[in-house]
Amino acid sequence: MLNIDRQLRTPCWSVLAAAALLSGCASTAVVVPPLAVDVPAAWAAGDGRVAAGTSRASWWQTFNDALLNSLVAQALQSSTRVDIAQATLRQARATRDVSAAGLLPDVGGSASAQRSRSGNNGSSNSLRVGLDASWELDVFGANRSALATSEASLRASAASLADVQVSIAAEVALAYLSLRNAQARLAIANDNLASQQETLQLTQWREQAGLATALETEQARGAVEQTRAQRPGLQTSIEQTGHALALLVGQPPAALSAQLAAARDAAQPARHAGQRGRGTRRRERRSRAPVQGTRRWLGSAGHGHRALGR
Repeated sequence: MLNIDRQLRTPCWSVLAAAALLSGCASTAVVVPPLAVDVPAAWAAGDGRVAAGTSRASWWQTFNDALLNSLVAQALQSSTRVDIAQATLRQARATRDVSAAGLLPDVGGSASAQRSRSGNNGSSNSLRVGLDASWELDVFGANRSALATSEASLRASAASLADVQVSIAAEVALAYLSLRNAQARLAIANDNLASQQETLQLTQWREQAGLATALETEQARGAVEQTRAQRPGLQTSIEQTGHALALLVGQPPAALSAQLAAARDAAQPARHAGQRGRGTRRRERRSRAPVQGTRRWLGSAGHGHRALGR
């Protein structure tokens, strides 16, 4: 009687142990709890609105500069970093497809044909067609876990590609804007230098006429030299930024300089020429009139002083 109970209880314990083992290994998927991030409903400063039809991924298009858009497109096309990120994305997509295929049944087929002839019995043809199908049950969830891992890797590769593209676009836009800023500063420095040189000339005439001191002349000369000293640094900045931009877009510096010069000349609308022909010319005549009058007055004053000296 005791032997019978032992024989009946032993299989029960074996079944329970096997069930517990199967329930513990039913799935090997790693569950990552979501991060509890408190996202504010509004921006800390400003309303954070974006113009309609403008994507944050293409933020440089808000400058409405066709040349900048073209340079960014060229940089994205010629960058080796983008090529590497795209190859990594294709590899991750292929790995995901392989992992997804593990959940589907495997189907295989074969076909063969044979023609034989023996003696005078004639010839015989033999055709064979075979079809094989197999499906492995994912009992422990290994295939599903591999698919989830490959999908996560695919999303990470896509995010890396987007990061590389945004980084390259930012570098190109920053170099382009820095170049345009240096060019504008150089143009302003040239205008200031021309104005200060004219002021120096007038001051020298006033000193010759006895209406100004040597200190005023030296101050005007110092302003001219200070503005002239700013030009080499601005020109060097333009050259350095232009070469950096050419390296980013994959063009020779000379070709890029010609393209930048053509775009700068084309950026002046035709209406500005008409305005310059009317209003600007009148303002120039009005501004030159006092200078010409001062020159005549200084000339007459100089003749008067020389006459008194005689």
